[in-house]
Amino acid sequence: MKRCGNCGAMMDDDSLFCPECGMKQEEQPPYGQEQPPYGQEDWKPYKKKGGGVVVVCVFLLISLLIVGGIGFGIYRLIHPAREIVAEYDYDSGEDSSSSEPAYTEEEEETEDAGETRDYNDSEDEWSDDTDDGDDLTRGSVNAKAASEYVIPYSNQRLLGDSDVAGLSLREINYAKNEIYARHGRKFDSQELQNYFNSKSWYYGTIEPENFDVSLLTDVEKKNAEFLSDVEFSISANGYQLDQ
Repeated sequence: MKRCGNCGAMMDDDSLFCPECGMKQEEQPPYGQEQPPYGQEDWKPYKKKGGGVVVVCVFLLISLLIVGGIGFGIYRLIHPAREIVAEYDYDSGEDSSSSEPAYTEEEEETEDAGETRDYNDSEDEWSDDTDDGDDLTRGSVNAKAASEYVIPYSNQRLLGDSDVAGLSLREINYAKNEIYARHGRKFDSQELQNYFNSKSWYYGTIEPENFDVSLLTDVEKKNAEFLSDVEFSISANGYQLDQ
């Protein structure tokens, strides 16, 4: 006896058609071969499709991770070295030459005196990096400022004999009056007025009779008095203007 492959009805082994459903029966396996249970004749284990694609994707992902890791490692090796070099250059400032910079005799004298102040000609003032008692010399003023002022720093610190050494009587008079000119004072003397009109820093706005000496600082007042004393110690009549 055998079962119908379609409806499962029992029939004779030599029957070609099922007596129940009429389905033609396929050739049966040889005697002794186990007949699969009804409904499981064509069962096969399930296999996932696309397994090759998954393998390729995994391989590519691993490859990218390896390449990225190598690249990152190389970057980390190079980048810190650049930072160290940049930090060294920044801190050292100048390490390209072992030779000491050359100084002029005038600069050496200025350095020995402890001067680190720079003159700002456009603002007519010194930037003070040291104590007020530090010496300043005319040699530390740039060439343009030296041509614009007789004593550029007379509004910054008290003057002494060394500051007027070598100056002519006229220069001492001009140095005294440029203290007032810095504050916009005009002058009755045409000689002085013409002189200060030629200076880029001078702006005469106050008539002589309206000028108030309170505009001067204590340092400027004392320097003006000092220069006046020097002027009249050289000549009893001082410098004669407009001659």
